[in-house]
Amino acid sequence: MKKIFDMARAVWNRTKIEWMENLYKKDPGESHVITVIAMCVIGIALVLLLSTALKPVITSMCGAMEEKIISMFNGL
Repeated sequence: MKKIFDMARAVWNRTKIEWMENLYKKDPGESHVITVIAMCVIGIALVLLLSTALKPVITSMCGAMEEKIISMFNGL
């Protein structure tokens, strides 16, 4: 009877080891894809935030440059 339990324990241990090995053999590409997607989402959020925050500054700069360009061509 003890031999049966020992054999069952050995089978259980082998199964558990194989299962854990398969768990650790995950494709490293999966985490890379997730990282790239997260970086893209963060980048898009930053672009939207900066474009919203800097819109008045850009508009005022372009307006001032537009006036200078118009005055240059008017003098010709």
